[in-house]
Amino acid sequence: MKKTVLFILCIIIIIMSVFYIKYIDYKSQKNAIKKFNLEYEVYLNKKILGTDLTTIINKAVDNNEKNKVQKSENGVYIEDDKNSIKIDIKTIDFDEELIYNMESFYSRRNDKISFIL
Repeated sequence: MKKTVLFILCIIIIIMSVFYIKYIDYKSQKNAIKKFNLEYEVYLNKKILGTDLTTIINKAVDNNEKNKVQKSENGVYIEDDKNSIKIDIKTIDFDEELIYNMESFYSRRNDKISFIL
């Protein structure tokens, strides 16, 4: 009788340990995703310098290339709602606001940004 109770108790402890490990892994992944997103969200709806824009676009393009995000025939990354990053740049002029996608600012020549406007 004692052996049966001890065996059942061990099985329950093992099952609880597996769930706890999965939960810790889930929380760790969630925190990593939050930290990754925060790197980009800190610039949301703020005025930024050209050097910051260059850094942000380079990070996004590198991430899209690393995750093998597909491009359309226009050279624009196709969003996959999983690993892709899309950046829209809103310029403020005296008369109107213009919105560009990051690919219109980026052309791959020696891994540096070329501004095309």
